[in-house]
Amino acid sequence: MPYLSLRSWEHPASVLMPWGLSVILGAISASPDCVQAFERKSMRVGPHTVTVEVADTAMKREQGLMHRNHLPEMHGMLFVFDAPRKVCFWMRDTPLPLSIAFLDARGRIVNTQDMEPLSEALHCAPSEVTQALEMNQGWFERHGVKAGDKVQEL
Repeated sequence: MPYLSLRSWEHPASVLMPWGLSVILGAISASPDCVQAFERKSMRVGPHTVTVEVADTAMKREQGLMHRNHLPEMHGMLFVFDAPRKVCFWMRDTPLPLSIAFLDARGRIVNTQDMEPLSEALHCAPSEVTQALEMNQGWFERHGVKAGDKVQEL
């Protein structure tokens, strides 16, 4: 059974977690006492410089942008995985309309998808990826960023 968290679904899972435990951990990670602090860094996405918060642990990836009501235009969240894997995201507890770009091991965008707020619809990478970048919905299209473009740390 694949791992299904409240924030993202990672397959194949390095750890199998029963759904009930995942719900409990999701509630704990979303509580104000357990809010994770995210490292911020600048990245180049195509020709644009953006500031991202880095979700590089399971707890940070699960928290993501949940419960946030605002994301500045040139800001996003970078989800970093320990190894290439097939991942899916959903928007439960995330009131922001977002777009996601899935990145391969070379930092190239595999594809982008728009995600609706508070939806449990899955948005899956078409292949194994090492990172995913969430920005405000439509950001990639508005800035001319598309599949094949490079994302790199500055």
